[in-house]
Amino acid sequence: MTESAKEKSQRQALRETARERRLALVRRREDLFDMAASGFSVEIIAGRFGLTPGVVRRAMAQVVAARRLDAPEHFLHLQVARLHKALRAAEAAVDRDDLRGVAGMVKIIALLDRYHRPAAAEPVRAALSAQIRAPLALTHEPARDIDAAVQNVRDLAP
Repeated sequence: MTESAKEKSQRQALRETARERRLALVRRREDLFDMAASGFSVEIIAGRFGLTPGVVRRAMAQVVAARRLDAPEHFLHLQVARLHKALRAAEAAVDRDDLRGVAGMVKIIALLDRYHRPAAAEPVRAALSAQIRAPLALTHEPARDIDAAVQNVRDLAP
């Protein structure tokens, strides 16, 4: 084996080790974020991973900064799907004669109205803007039309 081939394989081994370390770090950050999104406190997460709370906060801040926000339309569809699922659960509670489900249904319906209102108003706005146009140029003489209208009113009067 030549010197350059040996050097290349050592370099390759170092690269693979660094890549594995980066992937493990990314996985750990995602796990930290998933636990935080599930409602666990920073202290509990730190204890679970054997880290300090400061390290957990920094890791979560890095994950949040690296995440790309979804397009508003995708977020809207996701929220509506979640609300429909919650509405089905509230309806099931009402079907079981659990009156607490009524309050949930009212709240969920109000939220659904909030999400659906802009989407429902958009076709109406588009139709109205298509109907509103600049006034057309006059193709006739208004004075004669007014005179003709007055004469028609006089003819109809008793």
